[in-house]
Amino acid sequence: MDSIKHTAKNGAGRDSGGRFAPGCHGGPGRPKGSANSLLVQARQWVEARGLPMMIEAAEGGDMDAARLLVTLAMPKVKPVAPPLECLKDMPMPEKDKDLGPVAVFLLGKVREGQLAVADAEAVYEMAKRATAAQGIGRPFKLEPIEFELG
Repeated sequence: MDSIKHTAKNGAGRDSGGRFAPGCHGGPGRPKGSANSLLVQARQWVEARGLPMMIEAAEGGDMDAARLLVTLAMPKVKPVAPPLECLKDMPMPEKDKDLGPVAVFLLGKVREGQLAVADAEAVYEMAKRATAAQGIGRPFKLEPIEFELG
């Protein structure tokens, strides 16, 4: 059988195999984010039967069900950058022995509620790495590079 390619000009838009011919796009398709019928049915089942069963199990003492319900009900909190102005007076360590005052400073900011514990730990780790890098003895300055434009 002869496979004749149809084009948008002659109106058919498909070849004899049912494929779209060159120059004939397949149309807009399903809108982005729309659900297919199987997903819609699954969501309806979860709302109608699944969640009530999970709630009943959690109320009956099933801690896994309770944990899952709490996980689904509580959105994840995105980390927020700490306010950097609270760190402006932090002592800058040059050697390992200078890390003590940094730790005391950060603990004070945590106690005052200006810095979260995880943020204080991250800042302390950065200070530790900075002192270790300074002990290597390599300069971290880049010499300027001159270019000739020609």
